[in-house]
Amino acid sequence: MMSKNLLFLTTTLIAAIAVHLYVLFNLPTFIMDKAIALLRGDGSTFNQWLPSEPITPDNQPVVRASPDLAYTICLLDLSDGPLLVSAATWSGYGSLSIFDHDTRNVHASTLRGDGAMHGVIVATKDQSTPANSNMPVVRLSDETGVALIRRLAPDPNSRGQSDALNPLGRCGPLT
Repeated sequence: MMSKNLLFLTTTLIAAIAVHLYVLFNLPTFIMDKAIALLRGDGSTFNQWLPSEPITPDNQPVVRASPDLAYTICLLDLSDGPLLVSAATWSGYGSLSIFDHDTRNVHASTLRGDGAMHGVIVATKDQSTPANSNMPVVRLSDETGVALIRRLAPDPNSRGQSDALNPLGRCGPLT
């Protein structure tokens, strides 16, 4: 009787650990797949900066975003090679973040500055990058990810200034 109870307890514990590990390792990828599908449904294409509309409770499909920030997103597709991801700096708060396919934030940098360009090269672990580049290289675990620009723009005037900087940036092939 005791050995049956011990066997049941051991089997249950092993099953619980296996389920926990499965969810732990697969949930981030599932979440990113759903987020990319939602964003593509909004007309986003890969390797192209797309500014978001001002945040309201009606247009927050993925996360509760801050209405004081202007967001610009680029869905990354590295299947044809590394990408250059760049954005213009500005005098207020701004940041550039890169997320891999497992939802890990693999890069974050400030965009505070005088309007100069700030850029990184994004590649998979297996892709070669130019040896003579002075830009940081961000490595993704997969061929897809997300780049995100955030700029503090709490009013329509600063929002317009932020949006005017978006065409200066690049989210595309190195060449």
